[in-house]
Amino acid sequence: MQALPPSVLVADVSGSLRYFDRDPSSLAPDDPDPRALARYGLDVKIGVASTWALAAMASNETGPGGIRTVGAAREEMEAFLYPRPVGDLYGIGSAQARTLTTFGVHSVGILAALPESTVQRILGGRTGRLIHERARGIDRRAVVPSDLPSSASAQRRFPIDTLDPATVRAALLSLNADDSLVAAMAAKTRARVLRFGLGRGAGADVWADDVQLDSEGRPSFTLHHGEEHAGVDLGLHGRHHVMNALAAAAVALGLGAGLQAVAEQLSAAKNLTTGRMEVLTRPDGLKIVNDAFNANPDSMAVAVAALAAMAGGRRTVAVLGEMKELGEEALDGHRQVGKLVADSGVRILVAVGGDHAEALAEAARRQNPDLQVICSPGRDSVPGTLAGVLGAEDIVLVKGSHSVGLEATALALTADTTDRPGRY
Repeated sequence: MQALPPSVLVADVSGSLRYFDRDPSSLAPDDPDPRALARYGLDVKIGVASTWALAAMASNETGPGGIRTVGAAREEMEAFLYPRPVGDLYGIGSAQARTLTTFGVHSVGILAALPESTVQRILGGRTGRLIHERARGIDRRAVVPSDLPSSASAQRRFPIDTLDPATVRAALLSLNADDSLVAAMAAKTRARVLRFGLGRGAGADVWADDVQLDSEGRPSFTLHHGEEHAGVDLGLHGRHHVMNALAAAAVALGLGAGLQAVAEQLSAAKNLTTGRMEVLTRPDGLKIVNDAFNANPDSMAVAVAALAAMAGGRRTVAVLGEMKELGEEALDGHRQVGKLVADSGVRILVAVGGDHAEALAEAARRQNPDLQVICSPGRDSVPGTLAGVLGAEDIVLVKGSHSVGLEATALALTADTTDRPGRY
């Protein structure tokens, strides 16, 4: 099976006849777990066919709980595909469909009858070949079992876009009062605005004061709105989460939630995403802060600050990968992070990557000659590089752009090493 978030699962059951003496169509009703469907409220539509594209098109032909089967025989595929409008073909975009219809290609059958070279001249080489093959029932993709990705996205198109004044005024806009550029957006909208910030000095409607960090770097603060206030104890690591909490609180309060209920829910919030200030503890006591999901100069700064707050007397180690997609600011951005790390109290810096990692490391060395700096060409060499360096009383921040892949490094550093006491 291959998951295609957010809402598609592809299953290759081509071996079902041999192993279970059943055809794929008879297996389909048994696939969805009724308990899971009842718990999560899913409406499942099943398409059974010999290719991905045909199965996807078949599933769109049935309602929730239904099954549509397209046989593997050539005549069955043609009977299913050929009468359909060309825009119904799986994988074809609306612009491509419009282009084809201008040439008189209104149905999938007409498209399949054309020479491939003609379709390529209309749609381009690779796209034309792919669309022509789909029209003839050919889809060369295989089902590749894979783990679920750490995140997924979905696009939803709303049926209307309104400029009605009453509707606009009923909307809610939550703005950071501490950021002058963001706060200025209030003058450009007719929606209701709630500003949030640290302290009320910038005109915040929802604000926090008395911010404290515990020994694990988890913030507590007093949440204010109007004349009301309530205490919040976050379970998330890092002072920067106070602003995240205030943004969420402003939305909830603006939509009618009570202040005490908001404070309680914020205090109960948990980190559900791996690689985002995820604290892991190895059996020997070494702490790993896995913040390797992504990185930019600002997030590097708050992560290093959180590392310092969480140290509690432990030796601090920062394993930092390159920050991608910074464009012309890449070199300066890496140098700024190097200087920041050098001034933060971090004891050991491991810079992972190529030229930009070298720039980060060099800036750190120049800023603080006493800082121990190690350069590693890639993620796979980091555990070996640190094999004789780390100890049970250390705390290690692992952070970099997602493409650097340091989440795997964080997990490798967390591996059980109880048979090797002391530094290893």
